[in-house]
Amino acid sequence: MRVLAAAPGDNMLNIDLSQLPPEINALLLRRGTGVPPLHWSGHAIRAGRDALELLDDDSLFHHKELADEGMAGAIRALLYLWLGYPDDCLMYAQSVPDPHQAFLTGLAARHNGQTDEAKTGFQKFDDHPILKPLADFALKAIGKSASRPISRFKGMLEMGGVWEPFLFIDLYEQARAEKLTQRDEEIVRQIQCMEFELMFRHCFEAATGRKIQVQSAASATDQEARRAMSRRLAKRHRPGRAPQAPKSAETPKAELATQSEPKPTLGGGKITVICPTCRKALKVPAASRGKVERCGNCRTALKVPTGGSDGANEPSGLNASTDQTISVACPKCASTFRVPQSIRGKAEKCVHCGAKFLIPKKQAAAAG
Repeated sequence: MRVLAAAPGDNMLNIDLSQLPPEINALLLRRGTGVPPLHWSGHAIRAGRDALELLDDDSLFHHKELADEGMAGAIRALLYLWLGYPDDCLMYAQSVPDPHQAFLTGLAARHNGQTDEAKTGFQKFDDHPILKPLADFALKAIGKSASRPISRFKGMLEMGGVWEPFLFIDLYEQARAEKLTQRDEEIVRQIQCMEFELMFRHCFEAATGRKIQVQSAASATDQEARRAMSRRLAKRHRPGRAPQAPKSAETPKAELATQSEPKPTLGGGKITVICPTCRKALKVPAASRGKVERCGNCRTALKVPTGGSDGANEPSGLNASTDQTISVACPKCASTFRVPQSIRGKAEKCVHCGAKFLIPKKQAAAAG
């Protein structure tokens, strides 16, 4: 796959990142400061996904009361997409109201190379405030490009005066197959980045009830200064890094040794899962999350749920053993499970088919 380097003056997003919560700022900056590559999942950022999984909504948004929890889910879905994980985006999109759910579904499918599924998603997306500015940006980005595929796309935009998601899916597939010129692929990358920016800004404002401004026109020097400031801000507030007091000459050596010791990593100890065949409670290493283990009683192979950031020795995941449980059904294979109330709103994997889905937050969504 051809990978293009960003031009020195390119800016990743036209949003003033310093207006965003520092955790979101840091996650966006993990993609760099240039226009992203064409295929985001081909350049996935695992450390970014791991950091995002550890953040609840309060930590992510720095808002105790969100204006719209569904749109907060849309932001989380978009961040997973930005980091190169369209399947996680698709999973979190399940909690997002339409038409945004349809749009996110189309985006995730397009990044997965699933053309028909992408068009099905966008088919349910009739109108939205971001479509007109997206079409305007595309026309400006294309300019006087004379290549046939881009010129055809431009002509349809000019004739209809609206965004053409189906034609852009076809254009994206041509770029993935390296059937476009280098210049045309760069145009597709720019349009895709603006599509993300407009949707992100719209969903963030709906989730928080707070407007965010775009960057005004500025010199390359000013833009680089803003990016440097955003990087410093993100580094200062990076999740998991506690502020450290300045060391003094009187600090005992034993205390310094304690401060320098590495923190224990997540996932140590044991977790409890229930065999779906014989219902026996099994203790497995937390490091086995996402792997296949065999029941010591009936030898059934079962997949240990990923579970996120649960502590050691806590029952977690599908079929977890606990007094306060609810019943949920896998949306893919329809298998039913008992899960603890404490994992409402979290992502789990079905132990039968491996599908990843969200445990509903509200009581009405599942029978207790």
